Amino acid sequence: MSAAVALPLVLGLAVVVAIVRLLLARQRVPPGRLAVLIAAQPVIAGLLYLTLAPPRMATSDTLTVATADTSVSALATAGLVALPEAPALPGAERVPDLATALRRHPPARLRIVGAGLTARDRDAVRGLPLTFTPTPAPRGLVRLDPPPPVAPGASFAVGGRVAGVDPATIDLLDPAGRRVGTAVPDAAGDFTVGGTARAAGPASFTLRVRDTAGVVASAVVPV
Repeated sequence: MSAAVALPLVLGLAVVVAIVRLLLARQRVPPGRLAVLIAAQPVIAGLLYLTLAPPRMATSDTLTVATADTSVSALATAGLVALPEAPALPGAERVPDLATALRRHPPARLRIVGAGLTARDRDAVRGLPLTFTPTPAPRGLVRLDPPPPVAPGASFAVGGRVAGVDPATIDLLDPAGRRVGTAVPDAAGDFTVGGTARAAGPASFTLRVRDTAGVVASAVVPV
């Protein structure tokens, strides 16, 4: 049961108990005073509820909340708060959690930018109108798994993942720039491409991601 439901129930039960106790003691209390005390119980409970759960008062139109992976280009300079997982952002007010930000700056609307709210902050937005502007998905090579040490003349495999490139082709180039392996990513973007270590000592291979228009990304693969 949420606090918004539990608090009124507890206060309502307290009012009923207080009125019952007053009725049981009515022989010791003058009738006029008894009526005033009974009428005062709901009023006292209502005032206590407003103290413990004050109503939200909107002081600004929109509060922008920066989360992890927030892009600076997606932000406005006014009404910006940054949660602990957000990167360093110019003009942002750092807050320990979203509930603190809402107490400091009660908004009419929320705008969440970046990777989104963590479980810590999701309860704080219940009942509030909000929009979510996610971080644009990366395009190109998003993960690279270089091979472990390999003996001269032995084969090795390079793994990784691409995103936002369709169709994508993965090329592995040796230190001389010759293509020694080609692969096509699966539906999730994962790939494995193989090569051969031709000589002893460290070597720098190149992984190249390309689409029909040309090279999209490349990365050095130390072998």
